[in-house]
Amino acid sequence: YHFCGDARCTWFEFASLIFNNLLVKDSSDTPILTQIKTCDFPAQAVRPMYSVLDNSKIKKTFDVNPSKLSFALSVALSKLTDETNQN
Repeated sequence: YHFCGDARCTWFEFASLIFNNLLVKDSSDTPILTQIKTCDFPAQAVRPMYSVLDNSKIKKTFDVNPSKLSFALSVALSKLTDETNQN
């Protein structure tokens, strides 16, 4: 199952949200992401032409209503950052 919040998103959108939500003290540490097509990704495995994170199966199976992805991701990253800083 994928679990990505309230709407579908591409892997590029997901990665962008992660980096945009992280509190990076030095902006030079933030990578520059480039969106590419599946056919341009050099992988030996056969990849689907259309690949997005989609909650429809988990919503139907478990009757869940996920929160907005940007909000949930912000909360999760804050918790991870706090835990990392405590260690």
